[in-house]
Amino acid sequence: MRHFHEVIMTGKTCRLYFDLEYNVNLNPDFSVQEFYPKFYQILEHLLKHFFGIEESCMIVLDSSTKDKFSNHIIVHTVKLFPSNTELNPFVKILTQEMRSKGVGIVCNHDTSNALILDMGVDSKNQNFRLYGSTKFGHSAVLDLSEETKVHAGSFMSNF
Repeated sequence: MRHFHEVIMTGKTCRLYFDLEYNVNLNPDFSVQEFYPKFYQILEHLLKHFFGIEESCMIVLDSSTKDKFSNHIIVHTVKLFPSNTELNPFVKILTQEMRSKGVGIVCNHDTSNALILDMGVDSKNQNFRLYGSTKFGHSAVLDLSEETKVHAGSFMSNF
């Protein structure tokens, strides 16, 4: 098993990225198939509004288990952020928009009104697991999700 991570260092340019997760047992009615189109619509609207970005491609990596849904999204656009901490203002607006539209609201152990987005990903020197790797001591491999396979189209053929 591989246990490789990229360190997204503060002060270095990076792509927009997200960590989505929720406890499957606490959210039996949450539909990822219904979530993703709504999430993409909000994200693409905000990318266009704030940065003039008309097109983006999202790579969705999955390491879900029977108990935990876990996806990593890497947004490929012409826009690179100066640093992962510079993602904060945009992510804050995104989460406000998601909450106002009731998109991605899940239950976790602490609250019934949590967002599917892990808000800790834009912290300093963030470790981001690489494609094909597992967390140390775990067996779930970070692999391409069905979401990427379905929606990526010609972009994925370039890999």
